[in-house]
Amino acid sequence: MTTMMNSAGKKRKHADACEKTVLARVVFENTTAIEPVVISALDVGSVKSLLVAIGNVAPFLGIGDVDLSLEPPVLRGQTLFPSVFLLQENPTGKHALQHTRWVTMHWNESLDFSRWYARNVEDGTEDELKVELHLHVEKDDKSWCDQVEALESLETDLRLAGTGETTLENRQYRHIQLEDLENPLQEWHPAFEDEDDETAGESQVAGTNEWFPMRQITNPSQGCQLCHRIAQERPKIAPRGKKAAKRQKAMARREAKEPEGSSKDDSGAGTGAGAETAVAGWTQTFVMR
Repeated sequence: MTTMMNSAGKKRKHADACEKTVLARVVFENTTAIEPVVISALDVGSVKSLLVAIGNVAPFLGIGDVDLSLEPPVLRGQTLFPSVFLLQENPTGKHALQHTRWVTMHWNESLDFSRWYARNVEDGTEDELKVELHLHVEKDDKSWCDQVEALESLETDLRLAGTGETTLENRQYRHIQLEDLENPLQEWHPAFEDEDDETAGESQVAGTNEWFPMRQITNPSQGCQLCHRIAQERPKIAPRGKKAAKRQKAMARREAKEPEGSSKDDSGAGTGAGAETAVAGWTQTFVMR
């Protein structure tokens, strides 16, 4: 009986994966993004299969073009720094994950990728998930140490923003069409562009922060520091409801009847206790931006 139930569960998860898609794009040098490609979620059960699936659509990731398993990895003969994957999170079970918009990992973290796949593809409810791959070419004209320091800082920013601990700055990426990737690397890759060339990459698309969807907190927790921070950052909203509306209308009528400059000592009039009651009971919303 148990074997039959496990088999039925696997078939259900397989069927769910067949109906879901992954929208993947590659970002070069944190400045340029390729046109997103649509992949069946069934074809991305591992990091390697994800790369193969992207390569079947994006010419630059074809067989022989890129190898992230090498040390160091290469892209058409150009040395790459370690790649960074951003994988959209959307489970609503664990409260901590509700703050997470994406998880950040490297290509060789296969166990973390498998866990992400189980949470979001097999057990998730979203029909489409977004994946972003960040690649950086090692530049000969810049200090290697400076490049490493900058990339480590960028990865930290991406990781913290993904978990909701910080917020990325909204920015635009240059946009590259898929057919342009068939040209030599030097013709389209931003690492080979003149920094003063204002004509390169005229078309722009949303950066990482805007491309990944925002999360909505379904069950705010009083003991959660992130929930507390969000509550402090959100603007205060006046109380609503029938009772609050009646109090506000009564205050307006009293203020309209009073001569200008007059005041009353009894509670509930003028700027006394009644005014305080009308603005007491501020509420907070926990809907993520």
